[in-house]
Amino acid sequence: MQELQITHVRKNKKNRITHVQIDDKIYPESTIINWRQDGTYRCYTLVSGCKSYVLIKSSSLGNWFLTTSPDGVEVNNLNSLPSC
Repeated sequence: MQELQITHVRKNKKNRITHVQIDDKIYPESTIINWRQDGTYRCYTLVSGCKSYVLIKSSSLGNWFLTTSPDGVEVNNLNSLPSC
């Protein structure tokens, strides 16, 4: 499975991630969720030299969202990425 690095995120007014940037292209969160669910790509972040894979989780309301596996530095490394 090919791996892609997420380098930037875009959030809405409620501080929820809506889009991510991979290379020079911006993708909606739903695209990354679909890739992860069907095994197309595996995405990761690289924060402070630590590689963390992006996971999808379901909220209590049943909505899917992106997060990363805890690495001892940040609970969700996506929140440490700059805005796009």
